Amino acid sequence: MILELVKKENPKSIEQLLKLAEEKLSPKQEEALKHIMQLIDNEKIKLKSHISRFPQSLKAYMRSDEAYLFWTITLLVIATAITVFAVPENSYPIVYIRYF
Repeated sequence: MILELVKKENPKSIEQLLKLAEEKLSPKQEEALKHIMQLIDNEKIKLKSHISRFPQSLKAYMRSDEAYLFWTITLLVIATAITVFAVPENSYPIVYIRYF
């Protein structure tokens, strides 16, 4: 029954397969997992390799959502450098921004 469920539903992970087995076949989770592991051991179900969610290159990382901290710090450093070198030391109200 689990093999038919895999063919029909094509779950993406073992967790999805367990949920489908519980919903459609209503066995206990432990029992379903035991049967799934037996099918994997008998090579009736093959697991696809896990696709890493991490970027594989520096260029891909720099364009990813995980690089927001890098870009935030880089922009703050650039803004600080511009403020320090562009604002003269004797301009009274603006100099406080430079000190900050």
